[in-house]
Amino acid sequence: VDAGSGHARVDVAPLRWGDGAGLAALGGAGEAAAAFDVVLCADLLLPYAPQLFEPLCETLRILLCSERSEASSNCGEPPVAFFAYERRFDVAHFFELCATAGLVVDEVPRARQHPKFQAPEIHLLRIAAAPLDPGARPAHALPGVCR
Repeated sequence: VDAGSGHARVDVAPLRWGDGAGLAALGGAGEAAAAFDVVLCADLLLPYAPQLFEPLCETLRILLCSERSEASSNCGEPPVAFFAYERRFDVAHFFELCATAGLVVDEVPRARQHPKFQAPEIHLLRIAAAPLDPGARPAHALPGVCR
């Protein structure tokens, strides 16, 4: 949102996970994160495709960790991903891959979600790059409800 005019600009683009050429087309692999304030992800953890967890985590790492917030238009805040998924099976491996990739995953509390757009089996996560200063935030595992 442009603070002066109140207008928002939204760009939407498909991205094949782990596709370096696709990332380059979005702003260059090293500059990809600077091009985004928010990444929206929905219904990506599928029980028949756990082999896609690694390219998904790598793509999120590139989008959220490269060239941190300096060029972000998000008021100097680093980029963040909001990730919605339906708990259908054990996805602990996905969260382990996120941690290994330097991503911090937190569940958005239901009290902060619109009541009309939530269901017990749907989880909303906030995924961001781990702080550069390890002392800035204690490392922690995602609450068991998401695993």
